[in-house]
Amino acid sequence: MDNSEFERGMREATGKLIAIQLERMEKATKFLEGKATENAPSDTGKLRASMMSETRLKSDEIYGIVGNTSSYAPYVHQGTGQYSVTGNGRKTPWRYKLIDGSWRTTKGQKPQPFLKDAKEKNLGSIMRMLGGK
Repeated sequence: MDNSEFERGMREATGKLIAIQLERMEKATKFLEGKATENAPSDTGKLRASMMSETRLKSDEIYGIVGNTSSYAPYVHQGTGQYSVTGNGRKTPWRYKLIDGSWRTTKGQKPQPFLKDAKEKNLGSIMRMLGGK
């Protein structure tokens, strides 16, 4: 019995399904990137401009990455000092000198989880984009 036609059809169907899911993942990651950009605090705009997303296809999985390439994004997102969400921040206040020569005392920066919030607030939309319920 020759199964070559069936095998060819299965390969084509699999290729089409992978292409559909890859397109869905790209749409979902771009959507999440946009929502995270909207959520990001902005003084200079650098944090928002540093948002990124990427979709990858491996032999056995499709996945999307949404993040920020700014060197200070983790500090904004996770907080610093006494406010650090990890609990590993500095426990005592500290002082630093500003450009104008004056001094400022701080306990740290409160977290502003722009990525996490974007994901949590839009999980239903993301699941629908990926073909879920």
